[in-house]
Amino acid sequence: MEIPLESFPTRAPVNWFVEENENSDGLVVIVIEKRFTTLESVIARIFRAPDKLRRPLDKMNSVLWELMDGTVTFAGIVSEMDSIFNESIAPARERCGASISNLAELNLVVIRTTPLSGDWNVSNSNTNRH
Repeated sequence: MEIPLESFPTRAPVNWFVEENENSDGLVVIVIEKRFTTLESVIARIFRAPDKLRRPLDKMNSVLWELMDGTVTFAGIVSEMDSIFNESIAPARERCGASISNLAELNLVVIRTTPLSGDWNVSNSNTNRH
């Protein structure tokens, strides 16, 4: 998916937090609630399956996630990521675009044509860590 430079990649309203311990380096963890059908729910209870999926992001995607607050254009995000990670992210536009497209396919990011203006909360939640 080609993301327009003037668009506003925005975190969807999902639970997430920044892992704060000596081994995490401040990495973002997205918490996704699983939705089971009735049969899946029974099987999940039998096997004690977790009802939440924790999706930890690497350093680059953690920075990218925090930049996608709905107020920064894709061009601004690419520029910021390039200035932070330099050669490690080259070519920045393609790598950022691929990551954002992947998160959008997972319904974790919305590509907006206008800045976010209180439509939903994009802040991190300090709940649901376990």
